[in-house]
Amino acid sequence: MSDAEREELEDEERLLKLLLDFHTKYVDEMSSMSEEAKGQHIDAILDRLWEVKQLLKN
Repeated sequence: MSDAEREELEDEERLLKLLLDFHTKYVDEMSSMSEEAKGQHIDAILDRLWEVKQLLKN
């Protein structure tokens, strides 16, 4: 993996963590999403965060 690719993935990892923080703290107050939709959205963030972490380990 090139340094540029690594840096891009690290940036994405930071952004995903911030997004997850936002959702876990504020989505209940700010959204009319159903509980199922919220769960799916958070699961998608967690899945991508895991993928990025795996790529960064290599």
